[in-house]
Amino acid sequence: MHVNELENSELTDEEVCLRWNRLYSMPTLVSRWQAGAGLSEEELLMVKMVINRWRERLMDISWLIRCHPWRSPFGPAKAVLIDSR
Repeated sequence: MHVNELENSELTDEEVCLRWNRLYSMPTLVSRWQAGAGLSEEELLMVKMVINRWRERLMDISWLIRCHPWRSPFGPAKAVLIDSR
């Protein structure tokens, strides 16, 4: 496995959300932000904090393996396409 840190740092917040949503469900606040809902300054700050945490976690191979939903006690992990490029 290889993590392309440069590519990850160049992702827009929207692209980070799209990649995260391929693996996990989207929190309501982030969904509202994506839909263009009017959010308060505090809500926008929280969205940015969440997206930055996701950006870090998408680069962390050990976190991904430890927390990804494909982990199962019933057999090996299945292949999952994270990036379609």
